[in-house]
Amino acid sequence: PTGAFKGRDGYIMIVATPQQWPAFCTAIGMPELMEDPRFAHINDRVRNRFELIAIIEDWLQRQDSDAASIKKLEAARVPVAPVLSVPEAMAHPHLVQRGTVRTVTQRGAGTFQMPGMPLRFKNHPGIEELETPYRGEHNVAILQQYLGLSEEEVTRMHAEGVLLREDIPAVG
Repeated sequence: PTGAFKGRDGYIMIVATPQQWPAFCTAIGMPELMEDPRFAHINDRVRNRFELIAIIEDWLQRQDSDAASIKKLEAARVPVAPVLSVPEAMAHPHLVQRGTVRTVTQRGAGTFQMPGMPLRFKNHPGIEELETPYRGEHNVAILQQYLGLSEEEVTRMHAEGVLLREDIPAVG
């Protein structure tokens, strides 16, 4: 079974592979599911998924808490985790430590947290600290460098309202 399942306190993500099916059945105290023809093979589990979801969610509801359910599944080495709300994820120490939640400073907006890249790649330097330009901030450089426009042409475009530029607030 793979998916987000309704637990006692919230939702729990379970990602059990076919190889983990026996351990999963044992962990939830239902080893007989391994021999049940409705669930014997992965194709059977997919075909009868709504029945399987009901069984899993019934088991989750009977546990003392989502934490207790997670502990039992983790002990069986079944991949499992709580489904976090956005505020919970943004405050989660592990996600903050590994940079999945980043603290950034943006001129004009101050310092705040935002989601970062959750994936890490070997031999990749990671996330560059980039600053978002203001609307139109680089118009002159782009128009002159890539389109070959003169300073007079760009000035005329500003005067005619063809180009707009946000006011850039002072830093500090």
